Amino acid sequence: MKVGPVEVLVCTFPRLKVEKLFLEALEETVETGAIALIDLVLVQKDAEGNLQFRDLERGLPEHWARMIIDPRPMILFSQQDMDLIASSLNNNNCAIAIAVEHRWSRRLSSVAMSVGGGTQLQTSIPHSDVVKAFKSDGVAAN
Repeated sequence: MKVGPVEVLVCTFPRLKVEKLFLEALEETVETGAIALIDLVLVQKDAEGNLQFRDLERGLPEHWARMIIDPRPMILFSQQDMDLIASSLNNNNCAIAIAVEHRWSRRLSSVAMSVGGGTQLQTSIPHSDVVKAFKSDGVAAN
């Protein structure tokens, strides 16, 4: 099975629902083919600190589920992942955890494997660190 590098992104929101603008941007990114959405979990923490987790099997909106490349339930996020996300949320906040395949890099990974190599490391540099590096070099970034 050919699959590009997969990354997890967790975005938080200061309300109990995901902002419509975020969902539109996610859908647009999926539609361009740059990424494929593999899994998605919504974590909500109400005013009393009660948690609710929603995934493909538990009540995600239909249009969210249509963005995922394979609608069969996939367990990529562990309970430990969910606990970590939940512990970072304030009351009356929510988070969306998404696992995305970087389709743009699928060919690079495939070619590396075909010649006996592979993708040995995949990591992300936090946005704030990138901005700081650009600023220290005198480049405007945001």
